[in-house]
Parts: sequence; C-alpha cells; structure tokens
Amino acid sequence: MTEPAKMFSPTWRPTPPSRKGAAARRLRVALLAAAVLALSGALIAWIIKVRPLKQADFLPLCIDEYGDDFPVRAWVRQDGEFLRCLTWNEDNAFTVQERELLLHDLRAFTERKSKGPQVVYLNALALTDAKGELNIVPVDARLDHPSTLLPLREVFARLRAGGARHKLLLLDIMQPFTDAPRGVLSNDAAERLRPLLDEVLPNDPHLSVLCACSPGQTSIVAEELGHSVFAYHLREGLRGQAEQEPTAEGRVSLQELASYVTREVEQWTWQHRRARQTPRLYGAQEDYPLAALNPSAVAAEPEPEADYPDWLRDGWKLRDKWWNEGGYRQTPEVLRQLEMALLRAEQQWRGGVRVERIQRVLAARRERLERQHDEQTPAAAAPESLAQATAGGRKPPEGGDEEAIAALRDLAVRHARTKAGKAGEAELKQLAADIEQQKKKFAGKPLALAWVVFRAADTDALSAAAFRFLADLLAQARGTAYAETRLLSQLAELPAADDWPAESVRQALRTKWEAEIVAAADPHALPWVREARERADRLRREGEELLRARLPAERRRAEGPLHQAWQSYRAIKNDLHTVEEALICRDQMLLRLPAYSAYLEIDDSTEQAWENAMTTTRRLRQVLAAPPAPDDTARAEQIRAMAELTATLKNDPNNPNSLRRPLEGEQFNKLIARSGIGDCADLKIMTALLETPWLPVEPRVQLWTARRTLLREVGRKHGETPPAWDEARGVAAERRQALRRARRSLELLKLESIGSTDQVETALRQAEQSTDAARLAHLAEKLRQAWAHRDGANQ
Repeated sequence: MTEPAKMFSPTWRPTPPSRKGAAARRLRVALLAAAVLALSGALIAWIIKVRPLKQADFLPLCIDEYGDDFPVRAWVRQDGEFLRCLTWNEDNAFTVQERELLLHDLRAFTERKSKGPQVVYLNALALTDAKGELNIVPVDARLDHPSTLLPLREVFARLRAGGARHKLLLLDIMQPFTDAPRGVLSNDAAERLRPLLDEVLPNDPHLSVLCACSPGQTSIVAEELGHSVFAYHLREGLRGQAEQEPTAEGRVSLQELASYVTREVEQWTWQHRRARQTPRLYGAQEDYPLAALNPSAVAAEPEPEADYPDWLRDGWKLRDKWWNEGGYRQTPEVLRQLEMALLRAEQQWRGGVRVERIQRVLAARRERLERQHDEQTPAAAAPESLAQATAGGRKPPEGGDEEAIAALRDLAVRHARTKAGKAGEAELKQLAADIEQQKKKFAGKPLALAWVVFRAADTDALSAAAFRFLADLLAQARGTAYAETRLLSQLAELPAADDWPAESVRQALRTKWEAEIVAAADPHALPWVREARERADRLRREGEELLRARLPAERRRAEGPLHQAWQSYRAIKNDLHTVEEALICRDQMLLRLPAYSAYLEIDDSTEQAWENAMTTTRRLRQVLAAPPAPDDTARAEQIRAMAELTATLKNDPNNPNSLRRPLEGEQFNKLIARSGIGDCADLKIMTALLETPWLPVEPRVQLWTARRTLLREVGRKHGETPPAWDEARGVAAERRQALRRARRSLELLKLESIGSTDQVETALRQAEQSTDAARLAHLAEKLRQAWAHRDGANQ
C-alpha cells in the first residue's frame, strides 16, 4: 500500500514526533520571537533617537526663602539654577514662592500650547495635615492655618488640565522637615505621596512623576556637591551621562534619565553617607526624548569652601563671653536666641545662601540681642564690701598678692617700734621712704590697698600701734569705703592699754569677713540660710559691742560670741555653696539640654543619658522652686537633695557627662584626628556635633575644618552596591523616629513645668501601642496644643 493510501486506512495512526524535534521547534520559535522583540525595541529606540526632538518646556518651582521657623533650605537656589541651564524652553518662576503666585504660574505654564514635553521641577518643604493630606509649604504659609498650605493634589489637578502629550514632574519635597512643637513629627512625605499618586495618576495617562526618593527615605543635600544629590544627578543625566546608546543626535529619554538617576543617587548616598535614597518613577511609562545633549553646558562645581568666616567667629566669641561671664543667668533667653541665630547663620553659610544676606540678617539680630542683654543685665553697683568687690572672696584684686600683704605687715611692725622709741635716725628715714613707696604703689588703687591692709591686720601678733598704723594708712588713702575696713577703723579706736585684745580683734575681723562673704552670695540662694544667718548676725553684733565696751573685762568676753558667729558663718557658707552650685547647674542645664536635642536627631546613641539628665534637672528645678522649709532639719534635707542632684548632673556617667564626652578631651581629639581616615560614621558624629551650640568657638572651627576634610576623603573610598531597599522597614524606622521626637518634645515640655502634660503622655502611649497613622496624628496635635499653651503662658 502506498504511503498516501495508508493515511486513509482505518488502522492508520500518525507517527508521533520525537521529543527532541518538538523541543527544537519550540526553541526556534522562542528565538524568532526574541529576535522580533529585540528588533522592535531597537526600532522603537531608533525612532526615539532619530525623530525630530521637540524641545521641552521647563518650569522650576523652588522655594527657599522660608523664615526662621523653618529649617534652612540648603542649595535650593543652586539646584534650580543648575537645571535651568539645560536646553529647553524655560519659564523663570524661581522667585515665585507665595501660594497664589505658585498656582498662577503653574496654571499659565500648563495652559500654553507646548510642542514638546512639559517638565516641572518642584523643590519645596512638604507636610501632612491632620486629615492626612500632603501639602506643599509656600513661604507665606502658617502651620497653624491649614488654608495657607498648598495641597499637592491641586498641583496634580493643574498638571492634568494641561494639554501636553508628555508631562514630567520632577518632585523633591522629601527633604527633612520636622517640628514637634508645631505638630510635625515625621518625615513621611514619600510615604504619604504613594496613595495620592495611586489616586491621581490613573486619571492622567500622560503624566510621569520622578520622585527624589522612596517611601521611608528622605532626600539628601550634599555640601561637597553644592546641590541636593537628586538635582545633581538629574543635571548630570540630562547633560548626557544617562544616554545609554549614544547617537549622533545626542539625546536623553525619560526612561534613560529615570534609570540613571535611580542608580547613581542610590550608589552615591550609600557610598558617601551610608544612607538610602532610591528615586522612583511613577505614572506614564511611555518613553520619549526628553532633552538634547549640550556638551558646552558644563556642570557647575561648588566653589572651594573658604576658611571659617570671621563674622561667624566673632558671633561665637560673643556667645562664649556671655557664657563665661555668667550673663546667661540674668538673660538666658537672649543667650539662647543668639545661639540659635548663630547656628542658623552657620547652616545657611554651609548651605550656599548668599553671604551678604546672611551677614545682614545676623548683624541686625546681634545688635538687637546685645541691646537686650545690656538692658536686662543690672548695672554693677559700687561694692559695699571687700567680699562683694572681689567676687565673694574667690579672687584678690590686682596687686593684692601675698608679697604685698607681707610687706605692709612688716611696715606696720617697724612703725610700731618707732613709736616705742626703739629706732635710730637711719631706720626712721628708711621707714619713711618705704612708707612713701607703698603709698605710690597703691596710688589710685583703693580696692587693692583696702584688701592688703585688711589682710595684713589679720594676725594675732599685731600690736595696737601697728594696727593703728594700718588704719591711718587707710584713712589717708580714703580706703574705708568697705564694710570690713570700716570695722577695722572702729577697732583701731579701742584703748591701747596693756591688755590690748589682739586675738579678739583678729576674731572680729575674721568674723566680719565671713559675714560679708555670706552677704555677697547669690540673692536667690540667701533665702535658704535666712534663719541661720540672722542668728549668726546677732552673735556677731553682740561680740562687736562687747569689744567696744569701756571695761576691759567686758572686752575679754567678746571672743566667745565672735567665735560662735564665725563658726556659724562657715557652716552657712557651705550651705550657700551647695545652693549656688545647684542654681548654676540648673541654669546651665535649662540652656544646654534643649539645644542638645538637635544632636539626637542625627545620633541617638546618648538619648538615654539625655533623658536621664532631663529628669534629674526637672527634679532639681522642683527642689529649688519649693520654698525653704521653716524647720532646720527639713531645710537641711532640701539642701542635701540639691547636693545629690547637682552631683548626679556633674558626675554621673549616665547623665550630662555622656553628652559632654564627645565634645571634650581625648574623645574629641580622636574624632578630629579621623578627618583624613574616617568613614560615614565619623561624618555623622561631626555633623551632629555642629548642630549643637555647645562647642566654644575654637573647637567649633576645628571641628568644621575636620568635617570639610572628611567630606572629601569619604567619597574616595570604593563603595559596595547597596542592598535592596526594604520599604516597609524604612517606613517603620521613620515611625519609630517620630515617636522618639515626640518623647523628646514631651521631656522638654515637662522641663518647662508649665501646665499638665497628661494628655500628651496618654497620646504617646497610645501611639506607641498602635501602628495606626491616626494615633500618630493625634499625638502630634496634642503636642501642638501643649506647646501653644506653653507659649501663651510665657507671653
């Protein structure tokens, strides 16, 4: 039977193909399909590359002129100018920063008849309101008036109304912005943007949105680039670095730009900051030519940083002077404002703000604050005692050294010998010459003379004649203007009998000195020793009256009460020292601890120590604010508590000592030494320390110089590929950070001791126990209300 005939036979069955043959045919089909797809892609790419480029229209909306209530917007002006220089039709809306003007210019831009793509670059602060709406913050916005904000959905609505076939929004609204007292806890702009994009982009199939980062991240600004990392790589990509298949026409497409920026930004931030920033392209994915390359448009490099400027040095020197003089205790708010003004000016200088503008604003603020400081600092009255004139006895006046005291005491003894007729003519001449020499030495120095005379009289070997010589010397030089020397002159009038009470006189002078040291103490500390001081004063006056008595027997009784008073004053001084140290420590902590919270935002390794210090300071403040107990035993317990709390703040390693350690001694020097060999962790610490006003001027300049060196060095090290970004983990980390900001804000509220914080504490506990965004928003609102109440109470 022939082969065809077999096919019609009832028993015929086709021979099944071999498995190898079927596999080969499938492979050929797959290869053919792949070739077709590749050819199609190449054809599409070729069409994109060779079809005539329709120049893009570009609108930069860059908001950088916020007031002092907002963070410094570093390098925003440079970012806008950086991108404007590319080859597209550019609308200069850079100076338009108010809400209504922004909307007007955006409307005019989208309504124009564009032949090519429309590109909008939006660089501004953003925040989420109480309703969960993501808003742009114009320069005329008020955070307590949501109507002054610009909802981002209005920007999308305006873009949707435009008739361009291709629209691209370059969105950089993710730079850090938190302000717990005003209810801004979280840097969540990237996270809040995602649901908004899911809502609006399906309604606008022509719009693509290239975001600076992914949810859970923030956009990073780099001093060494002189730009935000996102804007810098946008510019580099549009200049040609993003072109994957170079052609004679030279152009960059949307997908090439998105791919390049995502890759380079992620790598740069990981290598230079050990941080994550992954740009994302949302919306329309259709590829199209975006910009023609312009090799002549060379990327502008930031100018080399100059040395730390003298005008900033001078400001920090003034702050150091006020601090060292203790002026912060009379005008703490003035010092705080000066520190904040200097920090902001430094951040602006580091962030590329025009120097002339910074100097002008800082000079005006400094002049105003210096005037307030002078007005609020009480004028120094003429001292009433040597103790008051010499800072409570802690330092002698110039010329009042031990050698001068010994010389004057010797003169007094020699002069007493002449009165007894025991000196020859030559000795008398020499004595007269030496006396004149001493008078010339102290001419015009009444304080130094009074100090030396009073100290010279404090000896048990001094006769009545020698004592009177010292008193006469004071009288001739008009050096009896002080309480101690007035007493010395009165004692010199005692009868010079054989029973001259030298020891009682000496005791009277010593007791008077101790009494005046007590009187010269901090007026805020004196109420704590009022009763003890009154008892000591009564004993001293009793002893002085007995010493001036007519009968020698009564004068001999003076030493007893004088000695008791002297002992009482010595004990009072110990208590006063404790209270004064507590007051100084409290005042320092009230200034230093709030300013340290900026450091914790970058490096939270000492957060527990900071919270411990806040708690201890709050307890110390409460003890000092309580009235002194009327009972001696209870009052002694209060003073003992002050001593313990002060010692804790000064010595406990888990209190401010941990906060000061990175700023002092060996640890600070080690950090500076790592400027040429350090890594991103060192850079993080240096940056955090510069965010606090704790450092005096010279260490501050030293730290800034070291950080500048490290910025250059850290980028030269080869960086490995960053791991894949875990979005959920990043969002959760930012939520934890928001809760830490809330806790720090609560601690600062409690330190202020104004009103109840119960509602804030309850809201914080609820937010910590739940991942519901509404709980965090409720906490933010309670914090805002509490701070508003505090501000109202302070007015």
